Amino acid sequence: MTIIFVPTSVFHHEEIRQAGQTAFISQIKESGGDGIEIRHELFSGEPQLKSMKKAIQKAGLYTIYSAPECVWTANGHLNRTSLISMMDMAHQIGAAKLKLPLGHYIENESDINELKNCLGEIEAKGSLVTLLIENDQTPYGGVIEPLRQFFSKAKQSKIPVEMAFDTGNWMWAGENVIEACRTLKDYVGYLHIKGVEKVNGELLTVPITFDKTAEWRHCLTYFPGNIPRTIEFPVEIDKLQPDMPLH
Repeated sequence: MTIIFVPTSVFHHEEIRQAGQTAFISQIKESGGDGIEIRHELFSGEPQLKSMKKAIQKAGLYTIYSAPECVWTANGHLNRTSLISMMDMAHQIGAAKLKLPLGHYIENESDINELKNCLGEIEAKGSLVTLLIENDQTPYGGVIEPLRQFFSKAKQSKIPVEMAFDTGNWMWAGENVIEACRTLKDYVGYLHIKGVEKVNGELLTVPITFDKTAEWRHCLTYFPGNIPRTIEFPVEIDKLQPDMPLH
């Protein structure tokens, strides 16, 4: 079974901020989604995590919590306070995984053991949330080599961390998505699939095409057929069919 997630970010952000992310849970379930990706940055005011958790459980959806908080700060240090806070929020909402951007990982300077110890402390307190690191659109956390260095080191240190592979973000970083697939495929545990086009010199997220030769289909060949995945492009809720374009 392939688990298909739908992130709340695919809907109009103003509607989300007015109605709240909880309002979209039932629609995602009714559309055929298996899971929901809750976005930290789309909360307005104090997040009602307990009530949201109940609504998600009632709908029978899997949960991933996503936040734009870098794991490594600009000087290459672990963003410990933020990591602990985001892990706690993910735990409260019942998420199995927390998705964060890499940030400024600096090989031979960033202390990978500090991350290992921090995650161990969090687990000891009863949290079983798995950390996902996503390639973002930055020139430091969205390029292949720092990500490869980080995941290689994490694997050597036996740190339970996986990659969230965003097929579109590589364009912002000037990287080749197929090369990224080849280099990082062994670390990937979650896929974000979206289209990207350049309009008037600006890169924009757009719906994917259903072409048999579409690049996202090529990307899928590098990963297990049952790898969890999500769409990540603007969509109207009444047109949402998350399983249609992702197999």
